[in-house]
Amino acid sequence: MANLLRTVYWNANGLTRKATLVRSLLKEQDIDIALINETHLSPRFKLQFPGYFTYRLDDQSPGPTSKRGLAVLVRRRIVHQPIPALQLQSLQALGVELLIAGKPHRLFAIYRPPGSTLILREVHSLLDSPYPTILAGDWNAKHPAWHSRKTCSTGRRLLDDAACQLYEVTGPQSPTHYPFLRTLPPDVIDLVVSKGLENPPALEVLVDELGSDHLPVLATYDAGTHATPQPPPRTRVDWKLFEQKVRESSITRPTTTPEDVESLAKDLTSTIAAAQTQASTTDPDPGPKSPLPYRLRLLIEKKRRLRRQWQSTRCPTLKRQLNRLVEEVGQIL
Repeated sequence: MANLLRTVYWNANGLTRKATLVRSLLKEQDIDIALINETHLSPRFKLQFPGYFTYRLDDQSPGPTSKRGLAVLVRRRIVHQPIPALQLQSLQALGVELLIAGKPHRLFAIYRPPGSTLILREVHSLLDSPYPTILAGDWNAKHPAWHSRKTCSTGRRLLDDAACQLYEVTGPQSPTHYPFLRTLPPDVIDLVVSKGLENPPALEVLVDELGSDHLPVLATYDAGTHATPQPPPRTRVDWKLFEQKVRESSITRPTTTPEDVESLAKDLTSTIAAAQTQASTTDPDPGPKSPLPYRLRLLIEKKRRLRRQWQSTRCPTLKRQLNRLVEEVGQIL
């Protein structure tokens, strides 16, 4: 994969009715990995996104409604493996290991519930790896060091611990959380905690209306200038045709000496290789992605302008207009 990795992290505040909006975000922003927290999904709910592997950690708390929960979406062309989930008390974490510019990295979706006491040794356990590690999500931690308006006790403890343990805490320059209660001011609580990165992530709050009190944050990672080989072409094998070709070309003859056995084994190997070649097709290179249609780009830009206006005014009329525009964009995508 390329040196640049485009990820998004986001507190969904419930994902059941927002899958269409997430699909449009993945396409519009060309996302490689999505780290989503507060999915509120029941284990029975099927969550699928075309072109992505989906990993989930659903909340198993007793009760009629699902709470918390994490999801990690990984583009299918990215070579990766899931990381076994850790049993944590103050955090939820779900991660994958992958290569960025040929180097192993670990990425986790994170959620820390408000009101819980952050156990710092759990942060240390997640960062304890020889590979660069990224923990992105809703930390519910405030400090001006990462552009929050205020400081809370969790933010103060996290900043002090980062200085002692030599890891980084970064946040975007604009608010990520807009409380539904208008009297509460917006702030930055959706953060990236990382260790071992060659370059800090570039963070950008996306002005997209996804029906949550949190905005998604685009995090772009650059692992350096090392070249990465292109992935091999994707090949599909028609196994029924393969079986037919092997039967048609099967060689049988008596074997009485070790040389006869070796000769027959070589012929059989050649037969299998030829049959696989005949039964295989290579998917064509899709080439560069075509840009979004002009009308759709105009609608998306209008949606962003409305979102910015609503964030400033909290006007109910603007909110209704924004909701209608979000639905229209989602239907087109």
